[in-house]
Amino acid sequence: MAVKDTPLNTRSLSLDSQSLSQMLVEEENILIIQDLDGVCMGLVKDPLTRVIDPNYLAAAKLLGDHFYVLTNGEHIGKRGVNGIIEKTFSNPQIPKEKGLYLQGLAGGGVQWQDCYGNVSHPGVSDAEMTFLEAVPNKIAACLRELGTQPKYGLDEAKLEECINATVLDNKVSPTANLNVFHEVFKDNPELYADLQQEIKSLMDRLLAEAEEQGLGDSFFVHYAPNLGRDNDGQEIMQPSQGKNSGTTDFQFMLRGGIKEVGVLVILNHYYYLQTGNYPLGKEFNARQAPREQVALLRLV
Repeated sequence: MAVKDTPLNTRSLSLDSQSLSQMLVEEENILIIQDLDGVCMGLVKDPLTRVIDPNYLAAAKLLGDHFYVLTNGEHIGKRGVNGIIEKTFSNPQIPKEKGLYLQGLAGGGVQWQDCYGNVSHPGVSDAEMTFLEAVPNKIAACLRELGTQPKYGLDEAKLEECINATVLDNKVSPTANLNVFHEVFKDNPELYADLQQEIKSLMDRLLAEAEEQGLGDSFFVHYAPNLGRDNDGQEIMQPSQGKNSGTTDFQFMLRGGIKEVGVLVILNHYYYLQTGNYPLGKEFNARQAPREQVALLRLV
């Protein structure tokens, strides 16, 4: 049976490179939406040390408007993918000149970029951006205050080293990544568990602050890994247990910044390129999409 005759729900093309190659050759309208972490670059404890293969960038460029990325990370900032791409070349201007940046959505779906590195944040207000800008310093201040408590046993230099690795000052998804603290407290897991709960409390306080400023419907916290969602649709933190770290990433994100919605945004853009019409409207963005999966499927 030809690949094109095989039902979509029975394919595992990501595990079958021969069938994938065949489909890429035979089909005219292919749309590939790819996540980034661990796919095009290896996972490491310190994201600032990541590297990316220039051959991958060249392949993505050759696919043109049939290839987009969709990631919870970001394109820009000192921890963004663009910086990793620029370090790949002897001249950091080459990606801009040749259009070798990865086009698509970051921040879960609220940060759009073309292949020349032009970035926008459709549907995001100035007030929301201002609030997000202050979050990394609040995370750092919280960790600094907690870390000076005698029970943690951290000297000033070690604490600052941990904070620098933990606080990810992303523009639209500021994050506390506790991996380094989990390593530091590997022989005292109860200390990591305590710190984990403290950071969850901080995220709850940040959400309350946003509500006080009239931004109660603007943000949510993405816990990675997590235990699914509660009855209100909020993600549930996975508590650490012994050597199991549970939730390590606490991402303070914009509502709508979820990949299911990001797929819709990219599909809307792709159909415009094929037909000249936007099925969901020219201005459709992740902030406008429904949050319930049933409603999302109905929209598709």
